[in-house]
Amino acid sequence: NARMQRWLENAMAHAVEGRVNLLARHRARVKVFRPEEGERPVHSSAGTAQALPVHPHLAAAPGPTHADVAANWVGHCPGPGRRRDRPRVPLLRRAALNEVIVHRAPGPSSTYCRISVDDQLLTTVVGDGLVLCTPTGSGGYARSLGAAAVDPSIAGMQVCPVNPYSLAFRPMLLPGASKISVEFESARAHRPLTFLVDGTLHPLDVADTVEVSRAPPMLSILPRVPER
Repeated sequence: NARMQRWLENAMAHAVEGRVNLLARHRARVKVFRPEEGERPVHSSAGTAQALPVHPHLAAAPGPTHADVAANWVGHCPGPGRRRDRPRVPLLRRAALNEVIVHRAPGPSSTYCRISVDDQLLTTVVGDGLVLCTPTGSGGYARSLGAAAVDPSIAGMQVCPVNPYSLAFRPMLLPGASKISVEFESARAHRPLTFLVDGTLHPLDVADTVEVSRAPPMLSILPRVPER
């Protein structure tokens, strides 16, 4: 409409004249991988968990030991070996300004989320899902999960469990340079999950792996300026 057109012209004039500072926002790069045909993991209660080094963020924190986490994962992991060591096919690659949401499909079963940071095991969350958000998205869904509101100028990524079975793992702010990998397993083999990137629904299977990292460059946003 005419009012929006006037505002845009006014904002552009301020930007050209150097009388307004652009807002810089961090974004996340989201990738989804799926095992190649013949490599899809089969849900089996006889699976063996392969040990991963404990991430330094939790090395000194009280709580379950790595042996406890590995034992909890046995029976829920797709057999020996890590999925990233197997041939896989990229399914999705896009940027997210706010958050990435993974939620269990309709049904009574919980979802097991195995979270790794920089290829090191962080924890395994049993619950309804996860929210991975940027500082810009920390005031949205993540806020209702108990996450802190993060200043947009801070480079970081928050990991927030959704209705976790245990309260041992709470929302955590990770360094912006971290690469977060999430693998899933459910009581139902290959059950589809609800997967949203900035509110857009994408297909996701429990056999898939989601990787989230920082996406350069930062997004420049034109702030609202007073009308002349």
